[in-house]
Amino acid sequence: MRARSALLIDPRGELPQAALSELERAGITVAGTTGYGLDALQTAFAVRPDLFVIGISDPVARPLDLIRLIHDALPDSVIVGVIDASATGAAGHVIAAGAAVCINAGAPEAAFAPVMDSARHHFDRLQRRGSLAVIEGGQVITVLGAKGGVGKTTIATNLAIALERASQGAVALVDGDPLFGDVALSMDLGVQSSLAEAVADLSSPEPRDTREFMTPCFGVSVLPARARALHGALVTGDDLAAVVARLRQSFDFVVIDTGGAFTDLSTAAADAATTRILVTTTELNSVRDAARAIRWLRHRGGQGAHVPQLLLNRGGMCGGLSRSEVERELGVSVAWSVEDDKRLLRAMQAGIPVVERYPDSRAAVAIRGLASSFVHVPGSPGRPPPGNAGRHPLARLFPHTA
Repeated sequence: MRARSALLIDPRGELPQAALSELERAGITVAGTTGYGLDALQTAFAVRPDLFVIGISDPVARPLDLIRLIHDALPDSVIVGVIDASATGAAGHVIAAGAAVCINAGAPEAAFAPVMDSARHHFDRLQRRGSLAVIEGGQVITVLGAKGGVGKTTIATNLAIALERASQGAVALVDGDPLFGDVALSMDLGVQSSLAEAVADLSSPEPRDTREFMTPCFGVSVLPARARALHGALVTGDDLAAVVARLRQSFDFVVIDTGGAFTDLSTAAADAATTRILVTTTELNSVRDAARAIRWLRHRGGQGAHVPQLLLNRGGMCGGLSRSEVERELGVSVAWSVEDDKRLLRAMQAGIPVVERYPDSRAAVAIRGLASSFVHVPGSPGRPPPGNAGRHPLARLFPHTA
């Protein structure tokens, strides 16, 4: 195996000695030192290092632009941002731009070792990646809907679990509706920390690993909403994008459940996605709203990249449009269909996703088929139902009554 190399981008010559010592300890050779701008890009393409260590100082626009360019042009390299005192609070933007990890330049010397270890972890993961990861990290699957009540949360939670079962990979589930999201409720999950707290931590001098704010449930790592009342109001689209950028470096799949309208947050989730799933039912109002959503997404990103893949939920529902009528109205083919299934509602009321509670149901089979299209393996038959029936729905809505 060839020796690993690092390029230092340090226009002020102020990278802390602790960072350089950790490179030496890890056996990483410094291939050169450069400033920002064209010189940095030319050196990067000439050297093609495994690791970039970039000093971040105010104004941050230039280093952030450089990180984005390097991240897009050399996706096999890992970027570490070292933030000086003039740029305190830029950590979230640095991660969103493409850095794998970042640290405050004034941090204690002992803090640099785990940062460099984390950078090596990211590099090793990139080298090992197979069909489960795309070039810039894990796949990001955003589940969208033009209105509430079409089943986005049900699809997102069950898809995340089915992906974990089918791929045996690492799967994250993010509730992208920090004020009104119901991912935790649908999984009967006790919320200890949330998306809002993970976002708040990004602005700290030494951000923690976002995975520390997640809760394991049914084999999936969940970043839920509403750990504390109204904290979700502080989360912006840029914040969500920064969190997702971090997660996709640690997970093979990141599934994002969005709110019931196209807000700043759902727009950011759509922009961050490698696949956008637009959920609609066969009801006329739902189809009409889906048509508006498709036009809006096309207007944002042109005819190609932002056109979502259509999932028809509750197909065959009495009184609804047929599949062919939905396709004709929307001008988009239905990519997946989940038939109307009463056991889906019973599973949701029990707080156990249908792929776990009723693995042989029509809905569970359809969702496993959806998952298999992302991992390119046949859908597994699913695990047998858990041994318990879950808690009563009212006990989950109002825990103090349990």
